[in-house]
Amino acid sequence: GDGAWILKDSFGLENGDKGFIYLSYYDISFLNSSYAVGFIIENTERYVRNYQTDLSGELIFSQAVGGRDATYKITYESSGSELISGVGTYFKYEGEQYVLNIYVNGVLKHTQNGTGPYYGFHTIKLTDEILIKKEDNFTVEMTKKYIPILNNSRQHYAADTVFVKNGDVFEDLSLKNQTASLKVYTKDLSFYAEDLVKIYRNDSKFEANIGAVNESVIFEVNGVNYTRVSDENATARIAINLIPGNYTVKTTFNGTTVKNNIEVLPTLIADNLVKYFRNESQFYISLIDAVGNAVPNVNITMNINGVFYNRATNANGTARLNINLEPGEYTLTAIDPVTGLEMSYNITVLPTLIADDMNMAYLDGSQFSAKLLDGGGNPLANVNIEFNIDFIRFSFFY
Repeated sequence: GDGAWILKDSFGLENGDKGFIYLSYYDISFLNSSYAVGFIIENTERYVRNYQTDLSGELIFSQAVGGRDATYKITYESSGSELISGVGTYFKYEGEQYVLNIYVNGVLKHTQNGTGPYYGFHTIKLTDEILIKKEDNFTVEMTKKYIPILNNSRQHYAADTVFVKNGDVFEDLSLKNQTASLKVYTKDLSFYAEDLVKIYRNDSKFEANIGAVNESVIFEVNGVNYTRVSDENATARIAINLIPGNYTVKTTFNGTTVKNNIEVLPTLIADNLVKYFRNESQFYISLIDAVGNAVPNVNITMNINGVFYNRATNANGTARLNINLEPGEYTLTAIDPVTGLEMSYNITVLPTLIADDMNMAYLDGSQFSAKLLDGGGNPLANVNIEFNIDFIRFSFFY
């Protein structure tokens, strides 16, 4: 019979009748298709916003050349602080395998794989919800056998937004006035937490503002759960006493989990060293305090090849240890006298005399050769090399 769907614009009240539009049962302009597509409407998630480009057009499935997996991606700009919670797309057949990647401002934040449960449109619930802030650019990238493309639409699509991969190159679908079906569903953010970058053992803590006072919050740090209670400012905090490195922290409150990154920076700063035997290269290491300032006039203890050395930092907080070891590979361990942090570095000493073992038959004419290098690894000419064979010394000029 006669009737219409009443649709609500998830982006706000600007469009239609205060955010509502009416779609007749007989309006075929939204989707022209020569085959049936099933939709299962079981929304148990409280999604509040739908990012999409596939509003109308003829649905076709495109496959990569040679039957390889095909990749398509769409970039959106966030309207506010929210959580990416689901991604929707069409599947060509039951059991179609997919790999889903989500990037925020060019950084990979989430990877998930699975199979389409049926032919038609399916919403993939993310195993980890992803925090985005207002005006963040986030990209959803899907790889599977078939790309669902909307064709012959009256829409005009923005450039540099929707791409499909052709061989090793991504092509902009807007050049063909096409788009791909790859929706993103978000939830309101009931609490907020920022990524944390801190120096080892300083006073910085990871914080989450949950909007409620005296409530329990669960932090999962390095695979261990901790419960903290929010203060009078609705903020829960946890101290981070991990060794330098990159970590993931998950904050759970009121049924919502947000994932953030924590980077712990070392107070000892140095690089691995590769040097030629007895050249001028030495090992340098710097010491900083809890706020990143240089620490002068203190001893840094270093252990290499079983021997301990104390070396004082200069006005720039840097200490030097001369490396006069025989060619080989070594591990140097340095100790921060303030925090007790221990850091290890690789020391490689290269030989300046290069030669190989030789096997020969009696008087077969074989000759033993050796190459001499300078401190920069360059061939060194016009010097004598002394050989000792069976306690007899020979000197040759090169």
